[in-house]
Amino acid sequence: TLQAISRGIQGIARINTEKCVGCGVCLSRTACMALRFNKKERKMEITPELCNGCGLCAYICPFNAIEVKKPS
Repeated sequence: TLQAISRGIQGIARINTEKCVGCGVCLSRTACMALRFNKKERKMEITPELCNGCGLCAYICPFNAIEVKKPS
């Protein structure tokens, strides 16, 4: 997004819902405001507007279910 580019963000984290098992490791080990647990789907979600693009959640995820994609 234009907002992400203007803030100098490298990318936005995205959850691969096929790989996410809802373990919550990403949420418990980071202080990321963009992460939240969807109780209905039993998966993690990311609010793109709150993601700072640091990639910590992707690095921590034991199932490689998160990747940081460059803004388009």
